[in-house]
Amino acid sequence: MGMKDAGGGKLSILDKTRQHKGYAETGSFGNYLFKTYGIDKIKRLQRLSQEKDRPFHDVFGINLQELEANWLKALRTNGKQERNMCRSY
Repeated sequence: MGMKDAGGGKLSILDKTRQHKGYAETGSFGNYLFKTYGIDKIKRLQRLSQEKDRPFHDVFGINLQELEANWLKALRTNGKQERNMCRSY
């Protein structure tokens, strides 16, 4: 993601462009999860993540690959809707 663990709670930035892209993608995915599933599911994911590695299926009923595919589909759909709205003005 453009950075590595430098120890002591610090990160070393290796590639700023990749780092910024990674943050943007992470934020977009988190926003999708929030808007689609709500804050309670996000909180549950956080809690279960402390006990279990990647509990996406436990929380959302589908695995990470399916969540990612749905997020990417939503991005494509929303992009088309925004382009169509701009054309109508």
